[in-house]
Amino acid sequence: MRDRVGGPIVYPTPMRLELCVPITPPPENDPVPMSRPPVGYTPLAEWELGSPEQLGGLRTHLNEHLAAQGFASDAVKADTPSKIVLIASELATNALRHGLPPTIVRLHRQGASFLLEVTDHDQAAAPLYAGERRIGEGGLGLHLARELSLDVGWYAGPASKTVWATFDAAGTPTQTPLGMHGPVGSAQRLEDGTIVLVGELDAGLTEQLLEMAQAVRPEDAPVAIDLGAVTFIDSTVVRFLSLVYRFSHAPVVLLGASERTRFLIDAMGVSDIVELRD
Repeated sequence: MRDRVGGPIVYPTPMRLELCVPITPPPENDPVPMSRPPVGYTPLAEWELGSPEQLGGLRTHLNEHLAAQGFASDAVKADTPSKIVLIASELATNALRHGLPPTIVRLHRQGASFLLEVTDHDQAAAPLYAGERRIGEGGLGLHLARELSLDVGWYAGPASKTVWATFDAAGTPTQTPLGMHGPVGSAQRLEDGTIVLVGELDAGLTEQLLEMAQAVRPEDAPVAIDLGAVTFIDSTVVRFLSLVYRFSHAPVVLLGASERTRFLIDAMGVSDIVELRD
């Protein structure tokens, strides 16, 4: 009973949230606690993904479904739907990259609380909070989930493993709508060297952004990146910024970054390698 992304399966419907601090990875890999999620949640919807190109559709449907539940990304409750959408994108990206297909995303609700589950079919690799790494090497998705959710854990099934996170809509609003959806992402480098990013930027642009970062040289510094038309970013873009910094040997100039983009940059702990300009 599930569809490919393009439409969720909808079931009949029978916060302690704070601004996070910059992520400080542990020196060594740290296992995610193995535990079952809290009981009492009602299933709401389920999506199946087979590639990173479907992440945008997942976010769109999650936004729409949360809005139908009365939790639209507005100025009052933007924290909960935005964080659910962001963490769903991060965990699904991890499952697509490191697990075995298909990737299944499920949303559950209990009152004003939500449970997010992301399943893949590789039991051999237990999820880990990545330890300290060379800048730009990634591994921050689970750290971000730990910072932005109430609790994170994982459990194994007969032929699968599932990472879960819980969210409470009654928490303090951040007024930072990270999950607003928009056009499919794109990246372009102009003749003057400015990099222009547009739309929703996620793992679907990994190869293009990696090639673009590897083409940067110290003589190009400072590298300017225009984020004025960006509607969503995840840790894929934070990794890109880190790589541009590594290859240019200078802080990266960010133009027109929205509040939600600045929030994620701060949350990922890379604000010291960028220079924000309006």
